[in-house]
Amino acid sequence: MRANFLNLSLAVALAASPAAAWAGPAEDQYAVAAGHYNQKRWKLAAEEFQKFLTDYSDHAKAPRAVFYLAESQVQLRRFDEAAAGFREFIRRAPDNSLTRKARFRAGEASFLASRFEDAERDLNEFLKLSGDDPLGGYALPYLGDIAAGRHDLAAAQEFYSQGLTRFPQGPLQDDCRFGLAQSLEEQGRQEEARRLYLALASKTKSPWADDAQYRLGASQYAAGEFDAALQSFAAFETSFDGSPWKDKAALAAGQSLFYLQKYDQAKARFKALAGEAGGAQPEVALAEVTLEAKYWLGLVCKAQRNWQAAADGLLAAAAAAEQHPLAPAMRFHAGDCLVYAGRFAEAAGQFDLVIQRWPQSQYVDDCWLGKIHAALAAGDHAALDERVATFMRQFPESPLKTDVLRAQARSLLARKEPARAATLLEGLLAAGAEKSAPAATDAATHRYLLALAYLGMERYDDALTTLGPVLALPDGELRSDAQRAAATALVAQRKFAEAVPPLDAYLKANPTGDAAAWGQSQLAICLARSKQLDRAKQVYQALAGEHRASPRFAPAAAALAEAALDAGEEAWSAQLFASLSAEGTPPRYVARGLSGTAWHQFRGGQLPEAAATFERLLANYPDDALAPEAALVRGQILEQLKQPDAALAMFRAVIDKYAASPQEPQALLGAARLHNLAARYAEAAALYERLDREFPNLAEHETVLYEWAWVLRELDKPAEADALFERLRAATPRGRYWADAVYRLAERAYQTKDFARTNGLLNELIAGDVEPKILPHALLLRAQVAMAGEQWAEAGPPLARLVAEFPDSPLKLLAEYLQAEATYRQSDYEHAEPRFARLADETQGRHDKWLPMIPLRRAQMLANEERKQWSEALELALPIESEFPGFELQYEVEYLIGRCLQSQGSFDEARAAYRKVTRSETGGKTETAAMAQWMIGETYFHQKNYETALREYLRVEILYDYPNWQAGALLQAGKCHEALGEWKQASELFAKLLKSFPESAFAADATLRLQAVQKRAEAKN
Repeated sequence: MRANFLNLSLAVALAASPAAAWAGPAEDQYAVAAGHYNQKRWKLAAEEFQKFLTDYSDHAKAPRAVFYLAESQVQLRRFDEAAAGFREFIRRAPDNSLTRKARFRAGEASFLASRFEDAERDLNEFLKLSGDDPLGGYALPYLGDIAAGRHDLAAAQEFYSQGLTRFPQGPLQDDCRFGLAQSLEEQGRQEEARRLYLALASKTKSPWADDAQYRLGASQYAAGEFDAALQSFAAFETSFDGSPWKDKAALAAGQSLFYLQKYDQAKARFKALAGEAGGAQPEVALAEVTLEAKYWLGLVCKAQRNWQAAADGLLAAAAAAEQHPLAPAMRFHAGDCLVYAGRFAEAAGQFDLVIQRWPQSQYVDDCWLGKIHAALAAGDHAALDERVATFMRQFPESPLKTDVLRAQARSLLARKEPARAATLLEGLLAAGAEKSAPAATDAATHRYLLALAYLGMERYDDALTTLGPVLALPDGELRSDAQRAAATALVAQRKFAEAVPPLDAYLKANPTGDAAAWGQSQLAICLARSKQLDRAKQVYQALAGEHRASPRFAPAAAALAEAALDAGEEAWSAQLFASLSAEGTPPRYVARGLSGTAWHQFRGGQLPEAAATFERLLANYPDDALAPEAALVRGQILEQLKQPDAALAMFRAVIDKYAASPQEPQALLGAARLHNLAARYAEAAALYERLDREFPNLAEHETVLYEWAWVLRELDKPAEADALFERLRAATPRGRYWADAVYRLAERAYQTKDFARTNGLLNELIAGDVEPKILPHALLLRAQVAMAGEQWAEAGPPLARLVAEFPDSPLKLLAEYLQAEATYRQSDYEHAEPRFARLADETQGRHDKWLPMIPLRRAQMLANEERKQWSEALELALPIESEFPGFELQYEVEYLIGRCLQSQGSFDEARAAYRKVTRSETGGKTETAAMAQWMIGETYFHQKNYETALREYLRVEILYDYPNWQAGALLQAGKCHEALGEWKQASELFAKLLKSFPESAFAADATLRLQAVQKRAEAKN
């Protein structure tokens, strides 16, 4: 059935005129009902017609009363009752002039009540009787919708076509066109449907124009015509800018751009819809569209290989969409990106979540494949084998089976089990050859992997034969990998000249890092072995210039030295041998010479050269007495060179290989710090703990304790961190970290609301001749403790000292703000006001979180009960939202704005401000919200709109758990009932107030009013 409901056809008019004279109670009752009907007061009309029928069921006008009662019920959307009423009218007056309309109305009401069998019966009966009655222009599209709803597309098409043929100018002609287009589209008649959509979309004043435009684009999108779809959806930025389809069209446009691989443009669209764009937000961003935009934004990042951003975005979207149909897709793609980002455990967690929570999802086999890929990337081959077995058992017919087996083959290659890998890959190639249209990429990948397996089995000719079709591919990563494999096979066969072309081609693809070093070293060796020495020297120079620190360099230099010697290039050979070591020199002297050279380079600031020399020493003389020092210092150099992984490897070498050396504690400290910097806090903590246990006399022992404490904080182990800070606090004599340790202990005590301990530690700290960089923080914390206990006067002295003694401290402005706040909280507005005013001037251009408090407090002081400067307060309060977006106390601002507007008599505007408070995400359940809701009631009360005021007061009592305001709301609601003369209801509310809130300040007034209304009620009875 179509997305948009058809509008109600017009109500049948009732001809009525005032009676010239009183004709009796029945006629008066009918006249009253008719009067309400003619004024479209449907609720009152229905009540009065019902009363007429109850009291005068046999009256001559009773059938018409039944009809107009049903008409009123239609307008009140009480469709079931209306349909029954129209059928009752037909039963009572089968030959009345309104009978035909009643038959139509019965069908229409049933249709709108979703009782489609009844509707179909009545509407078909109406069409048999109606001839050319214009109401047929409604009946036919209704029947079309019913047929479409049960997917009887041929019948739907027929009804819509009749609607257009019989009533070409009918009120629902465009409804028929749209329904007909949808029916044709669902029958696969796309071109006919599109022509109708295009015609409707061109009628810009038609209510279906934007729907048609959207369906046109959707049809093109579904057919993969993304350029055409993009053009269709573009209309929602111009011709249909106000359409409710606008955001969905923007989403579909972004998806079209995605499939056109215009990722940057797609990303901009999705960011705008997801609320992440830097510019203006979309006018209406439906929650559904926003969520889908975030999903697609994640897919764009994934397509652009921005794995971390993709994973983070998808996970954030999934967290807000656990019940959404896209949730398993979000989790799967997030897991897939986490695999590529190297976060294997997290990836497996996402895959497991999909498998467990959505076991029937289409992504379950994808998630098992993802778990297999994660295990492969993590090198966990045992887990991979288990997961492959599970996959093959649970999904024997999955189209992903080939991917699973390919991953298993890669695992076998990584495990150095080439024979098993070859068997598996030969099977995959054979299976692919049997398919009518095997995936070319799959076949090429399988050939490449099989060639690697043959290399591992030393079947070099088979490897080269297998690689032939892969080497014929266009340029790309797979072809480059195949060239490397081919070169490897040729070198292994000592076919050096034949290996040169594939190596040249491999390097032409511009590999980086170790891959480039491998290519250059192999090319230099092959050139030298094939007597192309001039070029071999050039390649060697490039290798030496770009990859001297690479582990490929020394073997290449040694091999080239031998090749040069074999080729008669003695000078070059001598240079190469000298660069390694002089032949015949005792190892300890060579190691010492290398060490001295390295230290000289290090002291001269030649860090890369020093690191390379130390590396050579360690590679050639790992057991030399200088090796531990070389490893440690090389690690420190690499750390300075911003190569943390390489530096960590050196520190680990000292720890593992030279455990008894004097360098071990420094290596432990260096490794701990690198783990700390990389946020691998558990590893860092273990190393710091070992340093503390094994090297308590280390000169940096206090540093170890201090850094360890911070790591434990990162691990969310505050108690253990505090124990270390306590050790630093208790150390005698006091160390360099004493003051900071005491402050951190005080800070933790404050966070746990142990204010007595906080103050005790701060007293100790401040009395301990604390260094200037910590004292301002201590003073600020002391003030915060006082303010947390609402001891506003006690907050003043430490803040004043901070401001006076540390005028250049970055905490000075915050201290001045807290001074002003403490003064305000003491109701000392005379001194608070100039302080806040001064802060307003001093903080221009800053972005501190507390800045919006300045105009808020200034406005609150202007609006206090003594000053009541409402206009001035309003002037300060209104810009806060735009100047400080995201202010967490914006609801307080809105309440103040409401008070100002209310005091100026602008009740509608005041209520709008109060409702912002009650709808605030942060303040919607605070006492301020209760006050705002109460004030909404007050505004209506002051306008003597007691019925509305009553409803608003009672919302306070129901929605908010603030007894004072609940009691006040009950009192005011009771007053509303009084004003309306509803004494019983007033009595009930006053009694409830006294029972629920007997200690309330409103109880006395409620007691007096209860007595008064009870007397009134008694008098009335």
